[in-house]
Amino acid sequence: MTNYVRQPLRSRLPIYAQSMIKIGQQAIKLTPSRPDAYRVIGFARLLTEKFNEAEKYGQEAINRGGSLAFPVYHLSCTPHLEVIYIGRGYVTVESDQKNFQYNRGEILQVEQQENYNALNAIVAVFGIATFKNNSSVEWYFSPANTGSAGEANLIMRLIEKNVMTGRYQLRQTATKNIIKLNRRLNLVPKQKFRGVFATV
Repeated sequence: MTNYVRQPLRSRLPIYAQSMIKIGQQAIKLTPSRPDAYRVIGFARLLTEKFNEAEKYGQEAINRGGSLAFPVYHLSCTPHLEVIYIGRGYVTVESDQKNFQYNRGEILQVEQQENYNALNAIVAVFGIATFKNNSSVEWYFSPANTGSAGEANLIMRLIEKNVMTGRYQLRQTATKNIIKLNRRLNLVPKQKFRGVFATV
């Protein structure tokens, strides 16, 4: 498992990022309401691990009706690449040319997990707990752009801001404890992933 941006390109990332930022800034001056311009700058900041700036511009893109795409590795039996899209009020996972969408209220929790050892490279891991159609399912991902905790935290914060608002965001800790208790009582069995994403 390797990062989405291959190692030979990493030495040139600052040059590419500056070009992307310049293009994005010019686009913002021409059309400030265009989400793509903010998304370009946010992605450039992400690749150079400026995560606070990446979050700022990414959120501006979402505020203007856009969405953000994050390549991630799904940590199943064989880690494989998928894409998570985050927009206002929803998260969509693109998997095997299918989209699995979770709206506000269907994502109960996002949480950082223990790091994962991928071919002698330590990468960050985060989990997403969902509840849809009376079924509770959890998934575990590693961010594919940098593999870092900074990128994982960025994705989780954007999900919290845009999907887990209101009472759901305030109940994250309580929800986590309820899920654990229900598992102990065998009321909500922990489901195994089928292929990439389980259908819920």
